[in-house]
Amino acid sequence: MITFSVTQVRVAFECPRLFYLNYHFRGQTLFVPSAHIKGIGSLFHQLAEKLIDTAKHNSQFAILFVPESDKLDVEDITAQFQQLFYQFVFFPILQKEIQQNHSKLIHKYYQIWQGIIPLIRHWVTLLIKNRSFCKPDVLLKKTFTAEEIRLIHLFTLPKGNKIQLIGRLDSVIYDFPKRRYCVVEYKTYQPSDLAAQLAQVALYSYMLKETKNLSTPVNSSVHQVLPTFQEYYYPWEELENTVYQLIPHKLQQMQNWITWKQNTSSPPPPAIKSNLCDICPQQTTCQQFFEISTDNW
Repeated sequence: MITFSVTQVRVAFECPRLFYLNYHFRGQTLFVPSAHIKGIGSLFHQLAEKLIDTAKHNSQFAILFVPESDKLDVEDITAQFQQLFYQFVFFPILQKEIQQNHSKLIHKYYQIWQGIIPLIRHWVTLLIKNRSFCKPDVLLKKTFTAEEIRLIHLFTLPKGNKIQLIGRLDSVIYDFPKRRYCVVEYKTYQPSDLAAQLAQVALYSYMLKETKNLSTPVNSSVHQVLPTFQEYYYPWEELENTVYQLIPHKLQQMQNWITWKQNTSSPPPPAIKSNLCDICPQQTTCQQFFEISTDNW
């Protein structure tokens, strides 16, 4: 049985040829601006996970929410969160990197911290909303329900065959006012193709609902933290009649694309016509591979 990852589905939406190259030969797949600082994505995800874990298990964070929700001030709690995060998580990491003389990593961490600051405010805003529905000692654990969840789901395609899809989502939160879970995907760059990002988080929400057998819909959200914070929020209803119906057909296309071989009469995966080629991580490889192999078709 063929297995695809959710990331590969995102790439297939962005560019079928890059998907093909990655599937058969691996290699980079992120379309990011040239000014983007490389190597901060994994560091950011690790730091965000550590921050949330610290907040859930350190009572100094829960104490901030002892007053009733209408008495809580977003700016005040955000400032205190930032100070506690810096004290317990960020500063110890910096100390370690300074001792090991990792100047490049130190620069990257400072860039990441600039993205973390507005994200903290976003977290605090949600926590204050949720405070009306639960006590302060369980607030953080019930809001940040899980991080780094691995998902597996079997999809039936239009032709009746099946494909296994695997993925690992960044975070799941619970929104008490909406009475829904929300899948959160963090991005440390400005997405070049929002439709592809939407497909990625939509798949995560669908797979989470099916895998965990949840009785309520699961919303989706992309948190772009750099260069500036922006949230792209998608309720389940917005996705149900659009993205979810497209996925089986896209998976069928992907299965067809990977079977293509060079020097055959069948056409290769289609090329995209957009500015994504200018920032493609495999631009040269793509041009050489497909131009040489498709001269005679």
